[in-house]
Amino acid sequence: MLSEIRKNYIKEENFEIWIEDNIVRYRYYKGIIIDLETAKKIVETRLKITEGITRKCLVDAREGMYMLNNAKEYLATKYSFTYVEAAALLVDSHVQQIIVNTYIYLSRSSQVPTKVFTKEKSALQWLKQLKTE
Repeated sequence: MLSEIRKNYIKEENFEIWIEDNIVRYRYYKGIIIDLETAKKIVETRLKITEGITRKCLVDAREGMYMLNNAKEYLATKYSFTYVEAAALLVDSHVQQIIVNTYIYLSRSSQVPTKVFTKEKSALQWLKQLKTE
């Protein structure tokens, strides 16, 4: 159940994005392959709906995704984190959690506090407890 009406809901071919409880929420659809073009579309869509307001983000990738290297590089840029205060990533298993955490740590790709979760409730609790700038 949604705790408030989805704001600025946008549905694309491979993902949907909206604002709920002041958190930008992404849901990647099953089988999404994030290439450079898709990565740019994701960032531009988020920038459009946030309207210049910095917010926390929850990315739901539990249905799986595959990301090409040029997309990873683009999503690690400072520009990609414009108006992002923190990011929680939802994955389907603890194995995926370890892999993503290892990548984030080794690549030092995150420009903001970032954490990976397997439970949506835990991800939302973490985001909500972070102090707003």
